[in-house]
Amino acid sequence: MLSDILQVITGLFLLYFGGEFLVTGAEKLGRKIGFSGLIVGIVIVAFGTSAPELAVSLDAALTDNPDIALTNILGSNLANIGLVLALTTFIGGVMISRDLFKIDLSSMIIGFIAVAYFLIDNQLSRIEGILLLAGLISYITFRIKTLKHTGTATSVNNLPNSNTLCNCLLVIIGFGMLAIGGDVLVSGASALAKDFGVSKAVIGFTIVAIGTSLPEIAASIAAVRMGHGEIAIGNVVGSNIWNSFGVFGITASIAPLTGQNIPSHMIYAMLIAGLILWGFCLVSARLKLVHGLILISGYFGYMIFAVL
Repeated sequence: MLSDILQVITGLFLLYFGGEFLVTGAEKLGRKIGFSGLIVGIVIVAFGTSAPELAVSLDAALTDNPDIALTNILGSNLANIGLVLALTTFIGGVMISRDLFKIDLSSMIIGFIAVAYFLIDNQLSRIEGILLLAGLISYITFRIKTLKHTGTATSVNNLPNSNTLCNCLLVIIGFGMLAIGGDVLVSGASALAKDFGVSKAVIGFTIVAIGTSLPEIAASIAAVRMGHGEIAIGNVVGSNIWNSFGVFGITASIAPLTGQNIPSHMIYAMLIAGLILWGFCLVSARLKLVHGLILISGYFGYMIFAVL
């Protein structure tokens, strides 16, 4: 059992730092090439925060562990709301912009509903994966247009020079660490499920999902401490959009998924958490401590129910 736990820890370590290296290198390369700040933010950085989930789910799908592949994303989406976002409210209030509520949060809810509908039969086909990817492309295209319209694109002319070779190496190393970390984590998580006598779905929904959400936890808490609460919720919502449309879409397009032992309440928990967050943002332009307490209480309460 100790070796399995060490495998999980090692996998999480590789995923966390692999994602950091990938985002850092890719962001600087994107700016060096001449991509605007908005494209870097929406496409490169947002993808980077979901890279651990993609690495784990894709590896799980290809190694015949569909339950981990599916519940990792469901659990990560839930953890981003009930844990990551809740923790940020403990540090300071989080402002909700009108655009984020109307466009991004609504897109996240649409993604949750689409995933819940597709998983009614516990399967995610290649066609459904392609449809989810089409949804992601539509979201990115529309978001870039709206940001350009509001004039929030940033110039790259005044950005400091960076070493292209070093950035390329960071991207390559990052991808390598993600690939290895995903394989190690899935292997260790599968073994832990046997050790503790629980289903792979439970392990994927809890330990693996929380582990792959570590980049969001670190980034969101850091953002709130620096007085950028809008970045924290943007990070959470953006990550969930990429998880639902992108990670599910890419994984199913490559290796269609058929869940073997996934309780339907895991799907509903993700959807309900999203709707609760949407409701909070509908009635208040600021997420407060009380909202965080409700979210985190519900999260841990549900975790206890799911495990037991």
